[in-house]
Amino acid sequence: MSNAELLDVPVVVDAKAGGPDLALDAAVKSLARRIQDEIASGNTEIMTLEGLEAMLGSLFSLYAGHTEEQGSLTPLKLGETANATAILMTTSALLRGANLELFELGMWQSWSGMK
Repeated sequence: MSNAELLDVPVVVDAKAGGPDLALDAAVKSLARRIQDEIASGNTEIMTLEGLEAMLGSLFSLYAGHTEEQGSLTPLKLGETANATAILMTTSALLRGANLELFELGMWQSWSGMK
């Protein structure tokens, strides 16, 4: 499956101001299912690194905004959307990419109250 096919999800903007864009929510869930299906079939060459970085960056910003508004949230259901190894690998890469150490994460959690 090509990147164009994978990302060819129609998005309709919700007219309800201030509420969630339910069409976008449905499109994201559909894309997530398609990605999981591809991975389950053994196909991991479904997205460029640039596409993955753009998606992760957007999701991180969205998650941070929700967390600031609502307090501490758990972004994943362990075992349903990702396994522990995948989460640890991604967390390690994120810290390394931001030039942060695990100690700094612990300090930030203590100082900010975000645990």
